[in-house]
Amino acid sequence: MSDLTDTQQSISLKAALMAAQAAVDKARSLGIRVAVAVVDRSGNTVAFLRMTGTHLHSSDIATDKAYTAVGFGRDTAEWDAVLATRSAALR
Repeated sequence: MSDLTDTQQSISLKAALMAAQAAVDKARSLGIRVAVAVVDRSGNTVAFLRMTGTHLHSSDIATDKAYTAVGFGRDTAEWDAVLATRSAALR
């Protein structure tokens, strides 16, 4: 029966909230406004924070970036390097 059970742990609500708050605190120290989404291994949003004054689409972009990072198993910051090795049509 254990072969049929997924035992991977997911991020806890407490950890997700701490991560989101740390991102907001860093943004504040940089003088920028952000929306932050933290998702679990399945791409479901666990925590979300949006600073007052962020752009209209910031909320959707934050959620989409987090979902994409989980889906492809890589940080979105890595995509420039990955795509640089591919056809110009993908860039």
